Amino acid sequence: MWLLKPTQRDAFITNIAIQTSSYISDMEDPADRFIITAVLWAGCMGGTRAIRDKKVLDVIPADNGQKIIEGHISDAERLAENNKIEALTASDCLYRHGVEVSPILRKTIRGQKIFYNGIPTNSTLMEFIKPFLE
Repeated sequence: MWLLKPTQRDAFITNIAIQTSSYISDMEDPADRFIITAVLWAGCMGGTRAIRDKKVLDVIPADNGQKIIEGHISDAERLAENNKIEALTASDCLYRHGVEVSPILRKTIRGQKIFYNGIPTNSTLMEFIKPFLE
């Protein structure tokens, strides 16, 4: 499990609040900037999680650190992830904008393929990934 100590966590939050001041310049309160950034990031990670091929099944100790055991994501699992995204994007525009960035992160920045079997053609996520499938 990757958990931060309280001092590390506080430093991480403070750093994000400071670093975002030039990007979110109309928000003076660092806590507000952190919240906005965290919701955008959560949306991006939610979308990216839904369009990946594999998921982590287990992490086991190995001689050289840790070994990650992966398994393919089924269409039903991808649909379940999509349903969570649909519920959140319906009520949170910041989360929606984070989801919008997920195909950019996956394909453009990371150079990874987008997997979309199980995602309904009329879903918010499909709306955002369609341009990357052509």
